[in-house]
Amino acid sequence: MIVDSSVVPHITTERVAETIPGALHSENGQTVPHYEEREWPTKCISQITKMEVLCKVEFIDFEGRSDGESVKKILSQVKPKQLVIVHGSAAATRHLAQYASETGIVQGKIFTPRLGEIVDATIESHIYQVTLSDALMSSLIFQTVKDAELSWLDARIARRKAITGATSAVEENREEGEEMPSEDETMEQGGEEETGDGERLSNKRAAAADT
Repeated sequence: MIVDSSVVPHITTERVAETIPGALHSENGQTVPHYEEREWPTKCISQITKMEVLCKVEFIDFEGRSDGESVKKILSQVKPKQLVIVHGSAAATRHLAQYASETGIVQGKIFTPRLGEIVDATIESHIYQVTLSDALMSSLIFQTVKDAELSWLDARIARRKAITGATSAVEENREEGEEMPSEDETMEQGGEEETGDGERLSNKRAAAADT
């Protein structure tokens, strides 16, 4: 607490004139005493006081998160083509994915990746991922454009036929070093099978004629 008193003690003009020569001056025909500015002694006193504050803290939700109902409402208004659900618990993720699937608000796929899982959310249907051989890569001429290296390649994508179990077994036999029968031997075996089938068919016809 700082105490500073600016009250000037009452002093008569006669007393001022007697004690301080030249302390009186005239303004508009009136004699006005002239006071000198003095520094009054002051003292600073500090103390700690407990005060009771009569107020309350009002909670305003500006956290930036949404509850389940708000998220469902946003999805129903946006109607995304694909949906990737991240963060949240496993139960909440499954519930939201099931809701989006049952209501049909998502036109495409619904992804619920785990932590660290990579999701391919490409929506363009004419984009394919191909693997170029080392020989082809070495023959390309790249040009640097900003931070990327580009090269032009004119090619046609041909899909490979599905490898059946028999084909894979044949390839495994070849890798193991077994000798495969030639085409002539295969034809001869096929002819013998056809001859045997013909003999069995003629025997069945003869048996039917006897009965």
